[in-house]
Amino acid sequence: MKTHLLLLSLLALAPVVASARSHAKTPPAAPFLEIDPAARQLLNQAREKYASLRSLSFEVSSQAGGEKTGRSTVRFQAPNSLVLTQERNGKTQTITCFGNRIFVDRGATFSDLSIPNAAGLPTLQVPRQTVLDLVSGVGAEGTGVGNTIADWLQNEAILDDPRLAESGKKHGFRVRVSTLAPKAINGALLRGIKTQILPTNANSSASASERILWFDLQAPLLRRVEGSFSLKNEKPTVLVDTLFNQRLNPTFSPAAFDFAPGNRIPEQDTSPFHYDPRLVVGAHPYEFSAKSLSGQTIAPSDYRGKVLLLDFWATWCEPCVESLPELQGVYRKYHGQGLEVVGVSLDEDQGQLQGFVKAHKIPWPQVFDGKAWQSGVPNIYGVKAIPFFLIVGRDGEIAAVNPRDDLEGAAKRALTAK
Repeated sequence: MKTHLLLLSLLALAPVVASARSHAKTPPAAPFLEIDPAARQLLNQAREKYASLRSLSFEVSSQAGGEKTGRSTVRFQAPNSLVLTQERNGKTQTITCFGNRIFVDRGATFSDLSIPNAAGLPTLQVPRQTVLDLVSGVGAEGTGVGNTIADWLQNEAILDDPRLAESGKKHGFRVRVSTLAPKAINGALLRGIKTQILPTNANSSASASERILWFDLQAPLLRRVEGSFSLKNEKPTVLVDTLFNQRLNPTFSPAAFDFAPGNRIPEQDTSPFHYDPRLVVGAHPYEFSAKSLSGQTIAPSDYRGKVLLLDFWATWCEPCVESLPELQGVYRKYHGQGLEVVGVSLDEDQGQLQGFVKAHKIPWPQVFDGKAWQSGVPNIYGVKAIPFFLIVGRDGEIAAVNPRDDLEGAAKRALTAK
């Protein structure tokens, strides 16, 4: 699926905080999104520019509160070749993706995360979305510089996404986007676009924050990102990512994406992904046999001939609970056509899980062993973040990996696949 990364970076600049209830009258609501036409035009130009690239290289220097926090170097070639070097907290790692191979180099050690086929051979191509997810992690956490570039590379325009407006309504904030006068920064004259997260009322769970994208004066090339946010009554935290040595459509030699282990020691279970990267469309899901809350034995192979949706979740996970109504709607609509859902719970308290399932009238079985992040099935699938969805087709092959933005569409496509 496509994860809307810029949306996530905008929300990251609006941390949720506790706030006291107020009985003051709420003034008439302002428009959720206020955007200067000149700002929209420049954002569209930047998106179109990066989306048209066949290859891209750049470096990012990150700061927080005036202190240097890291440095990243990126070499990307469409559709799925990448070399990403990150220096953080005195440690350096390089992730190399090319064709069907993924390596993580930590200097003295390395990991081979290449994606195998059913025979265990590395023949499946690294998904483009996996590569873009890696790019999204570039830079200081909170500026969204990597998110922004990854979104533009896949031609995503996020400010008009209805989910952003829905989140604003829920958490009590609106968005204002404006242009800034040209400004000399580090010897270069740049033009800026400021995005502000503004609380809409006294009950808002969002605090004021802003992000500024700085571009070349003549071309829609991103040069710098500044982000600042503060919890209520606290001094703002200022984050800065500076881009340099940016090259558009550079020509890379085949050797640019090579990796040779040499004398490095291989590591085990060191994946930088939030799920096993070998879980790709066309691969086979990992077989398991586990008990549900009711004592039923669950195994993926038992669902051959039907479409199986695995839902990794927990009752304490707010995004999981928020996605439940959509999942229930998909289940009700397509269960009669052959869709089955199996929940894989990362809860520890069996009574709490049973109470939640009963209160929310969840009809599908729940795999549970009470071990939270050490639970058996999540470990088999390498799940490190939830919610996580996996759809397996009637043929027993993976049909969709974590389609959170298009759950119904992914389920429907799996059901109608020939």
